[in-house]
Amino acid sequence: MSTNQQQKDPLVNFLMDVFPDESPESLSREQLDQSRPRVMEAINCLDQVEKDIIKGLYGLGDGYVYTPEETGRIFKMSYGEVKQNQRDAMEKFRTYLDIISSGCV
Repeated sequence: MSTNQQQKDPLVNFLMDVFPDESPESLSREQLDQSRPRVMEAINCLDQVEKDIIKGLYGLGDGYVYTPEETGRIFKMSYGEVKQNQRDAMEKFRTYLDIISSGCV
């Protein structure tokens, strides 16, 4: 899969932010398809606001990628609050993936 095609996939963009040391070329379509259920399961473990912010910022909900400013208007938050919620959600997401990858869940 080409880098252009991958970067159009919201899941790839999200995973690139979650795991910035991974290159998009290292993710095959099969790996993406296999990871999609785990990613969505992990996202569903976030609190509702974090979940909605992540889905909006990465286009994982309706496919539209909202800017932090648009997201802030939707949730009546400042840009800084949106970014803080995003950072908190990403950290929870990484922790959850580490736990399920180690077989503890």
